[in-house]
Amino acid sequence: MACLVNRIMCQSLNQVQPEDEIISEIRNRYSEIKNQLIDNAKRNKMMPFIAKMLLDLGIDSTYWNDVLEEYRSRNSLAKAELIAILESLRQNGICAYPIENFASVLLTGTDLAMFASGDIDVYVQSREYKRVNIIMQELGYFAENMSEIRGDFYRKPGLEIGFNMMWTWQA
Repeated sequence: MACLVNRIMCQSLNQVQPEDEIISEIRNRYSEIKNQLIDNAKRNKMMPFIAKMLLDLGIDSTYWNDVLEEYRSRNSLAKAELIAILESLRQNGICAYPIENFASVLLTGTDLAMFASGDIDVYVQSREYKRVNIIMQELGYFAENMSEIRGDFYRKPGLEIGFNMMWTWQA
């Protein structure tokens, strides 16, 4: 069972249709592996990738469509928050922009549902450390972790995704 779950998880990242024999095995054993697949996908932040693959195969479409809709909704709210944060920073003369995963989703035009991370990384110059903290607090955010060297992680009550204000580029 674990072997098939691992193959499904790997195949979902390829975003291409699996080979016919794998599709047949998934169809035949889906009800047996569903719970383990969901547990592994949640633990590894892969739910939207699994959902997309299984939807493309027409497997348990109602469940997996709901999963994608949840991520799409969550990420749409996060995008709106990101725009509000960037606008507020810009109005205060601070240059900032998204980097890494969420930026890739936005730049490539990928379906917003395909972002599974719990945070959005934003680059800001380190000299803006104090002003950014004040602005984020004014926007209703609180810092969970603060580091003048690396960055601050901000959360807002009611929002699933946090914002990582990064003072340095990530490798």
